[in-house]
Amino acid sequence: MATKRFSRMLVLVKPETTYGTDAGPTAAANAMLMTDVAVEMQFDTEVAPKTTTYLGAQQQTLYNLRGQLTGTVELAGSGAAGTAPAYGVLDRACGFAAVGGDFSPASDGHESVTVYAYFDDAWHKLLGARGDWSENWSTGAPKATYTLTGFWTEPAATDFDTLSPDYSAFEAPLPISGDNTSKITLHGWETCGSELTLSGGNQIKFDSIMGCTGIYITDREITGNIVVTPADLGTFNPWAVAAAGTLGNFSVQHGTAAGAIVKRTAPKVQVMPPTRQDRDGLLMWNIPLRFIPNAGDDELVKGVA
Repeated sequence: MATKRFSRMLVLVKPETTYGTDAGPTAAANAMLMTDVAVEMQFDTEVAPKTTTYLGAQQQTLYNLRGQLTGTVELAGSGAAGTAPAYGVLDRACGFAAVGGDFSPASDGHESVTVYAYFDDAWHKLLGARGDWSENWSTGAPKATYTLTGFWTEPAATDFDTLSPDYSAFEAPLPISGDNTSKITLHGWETCGSELTLSGGNQIKFDSIMGCTGIYITDREITGNIVVTPADLGTFNPWAVAAAGTLGNFSVQHGTAAGAIVKRTAPKVQVMPPTRQDRDGLLMWNIPLRFIPNAGDDELVKGVA
């Protein structure tokens, strides 16, 4: 048997026209440029009542099988202003609706995707997949991690020599820096930031009842955290803002040239009480954030320009 290599991995993702029906993604049209990819089987268990007089474990019955894929994408523009990036299909599977190049949260009409994940030992297929997301903007390029849950199918053998992925739709990412990345705006206050993290907070429900099985996004709570340079309290006092429950805007932009810009904007962000952080001897504020809807389905917009 030939040696299997961990590095041989390929992920394909395609939106489904009919929920849970294989959309047939191809390496030429639907390859997803991801790293740190993992697939695992998830399940519920049932144990029969113990009927023996001796000690020992009872065999478990596994049911409600589903698969979960986790992978990371480096965030970059699409190469054309107003056009969604190639990884946007993952945001659509995580409860966002696409309008041009922007993605806004949606409360219904959530899209699903078919996922093919090829490893050097097996091919995994997940159907009806929906999921959650998080982002980390700190060092290197900003990154998003997606976790998609779909119906489990038995893995099959695969031959990498027959797969020719096309990643040409993915633009080269830019590293975070003072030249490439804007200051963070929070409640109208602009400050330098060393870290931004965001979490989609989607509640994913695998539901299997008599005659029906589905994977649903039942709620969400977008949160975040920033590590920023402090202000004079007369300019911005995060403790006072947190205590007052004041809501205000938030924005950050990465990239400066058209087609290479990634933006995150929000109209109503709640500031939670900060803590202090040591960054190589520099005092920083570590501020938790909660993203609150304004008119609804608008608490955080993922944009490109």
